[in-house]
Amino acid sequence: MNVNLIFAIIFAIIVMIVVIFFAAGQFSDLFEIQNQATFYNQVTEFDKTVNRVADMSMGSTQQFEFNMPSQISKVCFIDRNNPESNPPGNWETTNIIEAMITDNDYNLFIYDEKKGIPEGKKINYLIPRENFCISSSKTLWIENKGRYVTITE
Repeated sequence: MNVNLIFAIIFAIIVMIVVIFFAAGQFSDLFEIQNQATFYNQVTEFDKTVNRVADMSMGSTQQFEFNMPSQISKVCFIDRNNPESNPPGNWETTNIIEAMITDNDYNLFIYDEKKGIPEGKKINYLIPRENFCISSSKTLWIENKGRYVTITE
């Protein structure tokens, strides 16, 4: 066998290993972005579901399945008028979060492990019975209480 051919094969194998190594990192990043986009679509769907329940008659309920991707550590549902900590519900407030609630009327917080600080969102009509967080996929109950909608696990 020709020596040049052997070196060419070895070089091609090395190039393929390098390409596969770097491509694997890009594929994992791509899957993470896809999971994050799916989750934020789910948050938008949750907002729409709360609005639909708010349009229903008082006492109407609907289930919502929240699926948590690995990079989201927890999602918290907060009463804007009473953002106090609720350790049994896994909700701990800070001055920064209270300012976010007061300034922006947020009642949903998303804790993304990579971002460090929580991302807030205002969901119209939503006032949870108690402040709580979920850290894994859960089925939540959304109930129309007349002028507002409440949520429970």
